Amino acid sequence: MLTYKKLDRKDVSEELFKQIMVVENSTGSGYDEDIMREIWITGDKNDNFVCMDEDKVIAHISYNPKSKRRNGSIFMVNLTVLPEYCKRGIAQNLIYTATNYYIDNGYTLLTSVSVDKVNIPAVNLYQKVGFEIKDPICEADEDDEQYIMDSTLQNIKLTLDEIFKENIKIK
Repeated sequence: MLTYKKLDRKDVSEELFKQIMVVENSTGSGYDEDIMREIWITGDKNDNFVCMDEDKVIAHISYNPKSKRRNGSIFMVNLTVLPEYCKRGIAQNLIYTATNYYIDNGYTLLTSVSVDKVNIPAVNLYQKVGFEIKDPICEADEDDEQYIMDSTLQNIKLTLDEIFKENIKIK
């Protein structure tokens, strides 16, 4: 059974961190261990969410809710799913879990993500859940290799509610 949850830093044991690193390195282009320790354990900027299959981490996502991107946004830092679990809606459910967390906690900021232009599956995923490709509006947004995409929390939630409703009808 898959479960989705927000992890507090105090809940990230060394064993859990090792699992997070397995997921991170599964695509061959993840962050190095020092950066991941900062994101998941020692830093205080990011909120981290995981998908677990029983007691195994199979996907994770991190957000910086105090980002300077887009002149202030909830910035999606990192989304990774183990390859053998891809194409099952796990990324959508992680985004949904985080979106609901921010809505439930009164956030109203724009949500943004930067994605490599050549990563077509990721661009398609983000567009499917309600993000749109935007022009840079500040120096932190400018990058010839990546798109900056954003959406409101409400739009992401409504879009995913519709996707999930359609998926239930199909089954």
